[in-house]
Amino acid sequence: MSQEEFATLLNTSKQNISRYEAGTVSPKITTAAGYAEILHMTLSELYGEENQFDQQESFPTITPQTPEARILCAGIDQMPEDARKKAVE
Repeated sequence: MSQEEFATLLNTSKQNISRYEAGTVSPKITTAAGYAEILHMTLSELYGEENQFDQQESFPTITPQTPEARILCAGIDQMPEDARKKAVE
């Protein structure tokens, strides 16, 4: 599937798809979750993780370089301040 076709399917621009593929930007967690739903995938599958989060017995290691960290940070940034403080705690 071309970037243009994929962008049309996801109702976004070809430029956004190109940036996501290059890793220069990551979609917001809500956007990524929407994309995964449209594509009938889990977020793990969308991000190409070998170990599926929902099938693991323990949580994966999260470092600033992992897709999981970018997802968490994007989600926390979108939360109201009181919820963000609780999540950080």
